[in-house]
Amino acid sequence: MASIWRLNEDRVEFERVTSAVLAADPDGTYVIQQPDKTFRLRIGNAPTLAVGERFTVAGVEFDATEIECARPANIV
Repeated sequence: MASIWRLNEDRVEFERVTSAVLAADPDGTYVIQQPDKTFRLRIGNAPTLAVGERFTVAGVEFDATEIECARPANIV
C-alpha cells in the first residue's frame, strides 16, 4: 500500500493523508511513496513524476526522508 502526503495550503510542508483525500482533491500536489519505497510527485491530474530524495515544488526544496518521517495527520 502506498503512503500519500499532500502539500499544505501554504506550500511549505507535506501532511500525510489517506487515498480518499487524494480522490476527493485531484487538483492537489501529492508525494506518493510506492511499495518499492520510491517516491512519485503528482500535481493535479498530470501524470506522476519519479522524484529522488530531494526535489523542488513551486520553488521550495523538499527532502523525501523528512516527508517519510512525518507523523500521520488526524484523519476522520
